[in-house]
Amino acid sequence: MEEIVVITGGTAGVGRAFARRYARQGAKIAVLSTGLDELRETAIDLVTRGAKSALVIPCDVANPEQLARATSRIEQDLGPIDIWIDASPVEPHGGRRRAIWLGAAIASVMLGAVAVVFGVRR
Repeated sequence: MEEIVVITGGTAGVGRAFARRYARQGAKIAVLSTGLDELRETAIDLVTRGAKSALVIPCDVANPEQLARATSRIEQDLGPIDIWIDASPVEPHGGRRRAIWLGAAIASVMLGAVAVVFGVRR
C-alpha cells in the first residue's frame, strides 16, 4: 500500500530528512512550507529519490484557514492522509518573540491533528 505522508517544514533540516526517507520508500508526499523556491527544489529532490509523487503547497501552518485548504487539497490530489509529521521550525530566541514562535509551533501541531482527524472522519 502506498503511504500518503504530509510533512510540515519539509524543505530543510529534520523535515527534509523525513521527506527523503519516505521518498526512498516510494510514498506519496506532501510538503507544506512558506518558501516557494525551497518547495520547488524539494519536489524535484523527492521525485528523484523515488517518491511516487511530491505535492508541495505554500502554507503557513499556524494559519488555520491555510492549513485547512492545504489538507483538503492533499486529500483531493493524493487521497487520505496516513502519516502527518510536524517539523516546522521554532526559533530559539527568548522573551516575547520566543513565546510567539512557541505558540505558533503548538498551534501548527494542534491544527494539523485536527485537520487529519476531520479528514479521517469523512
